[in-house]
Amino acid sequence: MGVIQNCFTDDEGAVINFEDKDNVKITLQDIAFKHNVSDNGTGGGVVFVNGSNCTLTAIGCVFSENANNWFNGGVVYLNNSSTCKITCCEFSDNYGEESGGALYANQDNKITISHCVFDNNEAGYDSGGAIIILDGSTLQVDHSIFLNNKAYSQGGAIYQGDSIFPDKIGTGILKIENCTFDSNAAVDSGGAIQTKDLKETAINNSEFTANESEDGGAIYISAKTSLFNNCEFVNNNADSNGGAIHLLTTDL
Repeated sequence: MGVIQNCFTDDEGAVINFEDKDNVKITLQDIAFKHNVSDNGTGGGVVFVNGSNCTLTAIGCVFSENANNWFNGGVVYLNNSSTCKITCCEFSDNYGEESGGALYANQDNKITISHCVFDNNEAGYDSGGAIIILDGSTLQVDHSIFLNNKAYSQGGAIYQGDSIFPDKIGTGILKIENCTFDSNAAVDSGGAIQTKDLKETAINNSEFTANESEDGGAIYISAKTSLFNNCEFVNNNADSNGGAIHLLTTDL
């Protein structure tokens, strides 16, 4: 496995930066990224992609102790109608100063995560301890583990919402299958997961243990349609509403 470590930028993307580049394809495979830091700028402690129709693929990589010390995405910042595929990767001890300890994606992106581990990632000021996905995007996660992630505000492991652009409200989709969420925490709501104004949230065959928050100890959901199938909730805790689930939905 290759190693890229101790890279630094005072702007975005300490290792890779694609600013205003469209149709870019990036593949990262069997590389360990450790202690890379973007100290200012929009985000991306390791990778910053800000262009249309780009594709980022990561296979068999380890991302540890990376950070964006100013804004979003301790490891990855992705923007504007792009695709991200992450398989068999580990994200541990990464930090986003505002949101997305590991991954931040905004506007019409398609994110697929499979057979990954997210451990002890943190959103220091806002939401999405491991992952934050915004505005018309689709996130699909399967056979993955989220452990000890934390957010200062919402979504200890995952936050997904459609709220910045009015035309995106009610268009995002979250699908989770065969995942484990253990000991994640958010101060305000959604100890493991929070969604806001999505079109659909579907969670199947997943386990939620010892997650905690003020509202929705494991999950806080706002979506047009919410589906839970064959899930297990054990020892989750909310100081206020919904020890396991706090649900705001029009169809369950």
